Amino acid sequence: MHLELLANELLLDLFTYIHSVDLLRAFFNLNIRFNHLIFYHFQSHSLDLRSISKADFDDLTHRYLPSIIDRLTSLDLSDDDETPHLPLLLLRLRNHPHSSIILTLNQFVHLRSLSLSNISSFDLQYDIVWQCHSLACLTHLTILSKYHYWTNNNNETHDMRDKINHFWAHIWNLSKLRHCHLDGVQINDDTLSLLPSSSSMEHLSLNNISHNLHCLSHLLYCTPHLHRLRTTIYSYSSNDHMTSTSSSLTRMTLIYGGSLQSLVALFEHLPNLNHLTITTLRLHLDGNNWQDLIATNLGQLNRFEMKMKMDYREDHEDIDDIVAKLLATYESAYWCTDHSWYVRCHWNQSDPYKCVTLYTLPYAFHDFDFTDKLSTRSTLPSLYRHQREDEQYLLYDRVKIVDCANIETIALASFYLFPVRFRHITFLNICLPFVDDHFLFHFASFDHLKSLNVCIYKLSAYDQLQTIFDRCRAQTCLRSFRCESLMTNCFSTRLFQIKVKQLIRRIDLLNSRVDRRYYHSKEECSTIVDSSSTSMMAGCEVLLIAVKSRISIVDIIAKVPILRLLIVECEEDKDDVSRLSSSSSLCWKDDLIGWLREHLPSRYLIRRDPRFMSRVQIWIDGKVKLKRLSASDRSKSSSIDVNKWSQFVRSSFRHLFLDG
Repeated sequence: MHLELLANELLLDLFTYIHSVDLLRAFFNLNIRFNHLIFYHFQSHSLDLRSISKADFDDLTHRYLPSIIDRLTSLDLSDDDETPHLPLLLLRLRNHPHSSIILTLNQFVHLRSLSLSNISSFDLQYDIVWQCHSLACLTHLTILSKYHYWTNNNNETHDMRDKINHFWAHIWNLSKLRHCHLDGVQINDDTLSLLPSSSSMEHLSLNNISHNLHCLSHLLYCTPHLHRLRTTIYSYSSNDHMTSTSSSLTRMTLIYGGSLQSLVALFEHLPNLNHLTITTLRLHLDGNNWQDLIATNLGQLNRFEMKMKMDYREDHEDIDDIVAKLLATYESAYWCTDHSWYVRCHWNQSDPYKCVTLYTLPYAFHDFDFTDKLSTRSTLPSLYRHQREDEQYLLYDRVKIVDCANIETIALASFYLFPVRFRHITFLNICLPFVDDHFLFHFASFDHLKSLNVCIYKLSAYDQLQTIFDRCRAQTCLRSFRCESLMTNCFSTRLFQIKVKQLIRRIDLLNSRVDRRYYHSKEECSTIVDSSSTSMMAGCEVLLIAVKSRISIVDIIAKVPILRLLIVECEEDKDDVSRLSSSSSLCWKDDLIGWLREHLPSRYLIRRDPRFMSRVQIWIDGKVKLKRLSASDRSKSSSIDVNKWSQFVRSSFRHLFLDG
């Protein structure tokens, strides 16, 4: 069947499954129709550069971006370990030796949405946000940051504080910005108190950014049209007050630590709140307390989702009796009849701190933590406890992240008392082996799994890890697999004997759970890369590994077929890293970086990670790499790519192909 015979709607649907660079490479400038379809596609889909290869980036910026830059409406940029220096290379905000194009943010004239992830320099992050004032159509801004920028110099610290406040002010001054999502962005104690007014902002999310009631009060005052807010508040001081009332705020997602008095003061100033999702930390509230608080201060509330983490270490009563009395306050007519608000409680009878977790049902949060709370009870009527199994699933279908990191300390037979299964998890953090294979009963499937973090502490763990991979859907892509081992003597060989049916894009073998870094020998590296056509390495694009010899770095790059980024620590480099960390390193030559630049193509971008100086990042240009491989390796690499792509297209769009 010819693609040109398909309707525009089918082609546009097909485009959504293809990476932006592949889409442009395959269809751009074939004819006018395909160009118009590509322009239409980018009106509703982002140009996502967060995991782009060096070769694809060069192709995009030189061959395609100048022709479509004024058509793009959404752009995702990252400066993390997978795309080092990408914003600098793309936007030419500063001179960079690897940048050969000249683009500025104001050339994206129709850009409505901009996402920035893990920008490694605050000055760079500041420059990008400052340039956003030239984007007349910008309505959505997302900034995710895992870096904090600080200095020991008092003058520089004062300048940095001023710059942080100006950075936030620039965001609030964006005249058409309606949706703003900030995660982990650096903030001062007085930043929110100094914000200018924004008449456009309606949705604001402040993840991993905490403040008190006083700062929140000014934020609400200078953002008068705010409808939705996600934030974290700590308010323990009796001098912390609310002075502003928000009549526009109707939905709030809140992590709260503080006194009941401060929580009451907050809700008194949110008269039109109708949807509240709240997590409280060490705040002891029973059902009667919540009933009084809601009835008195939140008269418009019709949707209430709550999770409380409490401890009763100072209470001398038995924990089972404490929980029984607590749950009894949530079994009144107000909770069960008037609102149908049911709760579930978890606790551990042997916990000396008497920690208790209590939450409303259906469970409203994306993360779930399997710790050591072995006992569970709910206020669900028996009618709901015996629902059909597929209806019972709905209680925890929002859970995307499950953390079982301490599962080896748990008597897993107790989890039979917890009649819940997770269907939609995308991230699993687990220690292996778990005591009983029945633990997997709680996971209906791993069809949606995208990231898997595993800690291995016994040889039998590898069989259970094989079981997890077997239960993942075939011909899918696992974005990230991280494996840490407490048994370094058999780590590599056993792991790479596991058979996988999925493509694993990122593999992290840097062992951070042990004090001593384990460096893979040349033989172990050969075992890993020689199995790359049949094992989990077949789809590996990003590899994090520690090696004994720098020679292994070149071997890995040459033999892993589609590797686009290598993040490596080298044992031979340990003394050099110590010198780099010392004050005498200013005039000292980096031996490993120099050696790599001599032995790798000049188009590779090689640098040390500014956060972890022992790590070297090598952004690989795939086109140059293929020229360095032997003819047999080059053929094998190409066939893997084509076969995987063919399988994906046929499994995803089998209705487009004739039988046979």
